[in-house]
Amino acid sequence: MKFSRLSAVLMIACIMLSSCDVFRAMLGKPTSKDLEILRLEQEAAIAQAKYDSCAAAQAEAERIAAEQEAADHTVSHRYYVALGGFKVPANAVNYKAYLESKGYDITAVRFKSGYDVILASGTDDLNEALRSMGDFKRYEKTCPYDIWIYDTTTAFHE
Repeated sequence: MKFSRLSAVLMIACIMLSSCDVFRAMLGKPTSKDLEILRLEQEAAIAQAKYDSCAAAQAEAERIAAEQEAADHTVSHRYYVALGGFKVPANAVNYKAYLESKGYDITAVRFKSGYDVILASGTDDLNEALRSMGDFKRYEKTCPYDIWIYDTTTAFHE
């Protein structure tokens, strides 16, 4: 009888002491529940950081869009020399500012496809627009490869 009690007590002790959490609790270390809570908190912090990053990127995109909305988007001539289409609005803003600093009269428009196009040398005469495009290719060292004559009657812009 004593042996069976002793065996039972030893078995229960072995089962209780075989758990890592028991030893961790005795040593003042975090238990598996504490580690799970910590892991969940870290995942929540990472998710919040990703959300904040996306929100900051969205705010920057909205700011650039607002700057472009405030800019002159009116086209008053039929033909323009188009100096590039930009999918990233910030690139269009930077290139427009660069060309304006060189003394060019630049108009930026947003196409319905989402591209921002930089326009220069507005005129109602096609030959004059072609001449302006040739001058731009010859004299402007940063002339893009995708330069063309934009006819505003096609109404791709918003």
